[in-house]
Amino acid sequence: MKKKIINLLEAHKEISSWSLTVQHEERDELYLIFDSVEQKRRVEEILYRVEILVHKEKKGKRFTGSASFQVLPGETENEIKKKIDDAVTAASLALNPFYDYDAFVPIEKGAETCDPLIRKDREKAINEIKKTIFNQMEENPDVRLASSEIFLSHNRFERFNSKGLDHKSENSRILLEAVFLTGEGENEVESVLMRIERFIDILDLKNLLQKYIGFAQDNVKAQLPKTGKCDVIFTEEALDNFFDFYTTQLNASMKFNKSSVFEPGDAIAEDFHGDKLSLSFNPHIPGGYLSMDYDQYGTVAQRADVIQDGIVTGFAADRKYATYLNMPCTGSPGNTEVKCGTRSIKELETEGTYVLSRFSTFTPNALTGAFSGEIRNGYVVKNGKRIPVKGGSVTGMMKEAMSRVFFSSEEIIRRNYKGPEYIKVLNVDIAGN
Repeated sequence: MKKKIINLLEAHKEISSWSLTVQHEERDELYLIFDSVEQKRRVEEILYRVEILVHKEKKGKRFTGSASFQVLPGETENEIKKKIDDAVTAASLALNPFYDYDAFVPIEKGAETCDPLIRKDREKAINEIKKTIFNQMEENPDVRLASSEIFLSHNRFERFNSKGLDHKSENSRILLEAVFLTGEGENEVESVLMRIERFIDILDLKNLLQKYIGFAQDNVKAQLPKTGKCDVIFTEEALDNFFDFYTTQLNASMKFNKSSVFEPGDAIAEDFHGDKLSLSFNPHIPGGYLSMDYDQYGTVAQRADVIQDGIVTGFAADRKYATYLNMPCTGSPGNTEVKCGTRSIKELETEGTYVLSRFSTFTPNALTGAFSGEIRNGYVVKNGKRIPVKGGSVTGMMKEAMSRVFFSSEEIIRRNYKGPEYIKVLNVDIAGN
């Protein structure tokens, strides 16, 4: 099938450049209800994803249009031809400034993105995860497992393009969902775990399960936080999107669209009374969800340092926007990597500090850096004890937060984030009791 698609793409006179990705996925699925297996499934799929570029010249200027489509196994040559013709028409009607794929450059070593056990024996891996879940439930008889879903995928990729790219890679994907219940009747509360990772080790499964079981136990007795300005440590789920304002703002697409508020040399805060943020895009972190060898434009994946000690040093620019802005091409942004600090959680967890793990949502605004989130799980330190809290909310601005922030010495990897496990921000507005 791939040869048929490539031959048809190369034969089409109006196509200037093309890329083809073949994905072969093998996936094991396990569904649990309470302490029983409801269903087991094994799925195998092959997908063919195509992108075409059409270059046009108008009044002495060059333009590029793009379009994408999928080819399904078993489609006939005529069906594929029609999809190609439709894509060429669509691309020709949506022209943008000129860009093209990068010339192929071979690499010596690919990113580490495939868990060895998932590659070798998915059934053994999924059974070990199930056993760990059941063991943790036995150790916590006051909490019930309402349901759980475990998906383990092994993906193999072949990538080709008109610039000579011919590359094979693989990755693994773990999707774990679980709902924990405790309490009875009107006092019943739940804790919902949803995590996606590449490596089983990154999950740290036993500790992960115990944390979410603990969240359910805490919510039975949790209190509203007190209203006021308080020191807050963000951790767990809050880390997933904590730096989205900067990862979005320092993407060259935002600069091209005149939406970025930053220029190289700008300080991200007016004054610094804590640690200074250093942030990079790193596509080479083992097990990182955005680790890669090449991006969609055929560019070799590379690290891009965009903030150093609180100062903006540049933008992440893929081939398209690097061409538009005449700036160095760093490839598509990889994982977010943040430099850790020197203080441990024991040093950061001072009297009156709130440690917040889960929110209804916590995604700073991409244009302003404003953030807010309803608290789902956390605790406040009182007289050396941890008092569970939930409800209420936090609000603030990233520019102000980064002027009084402390990063922990402990480091964690969560999906596409690698950095401090605990982030303490001073004088955060909390609305509660």
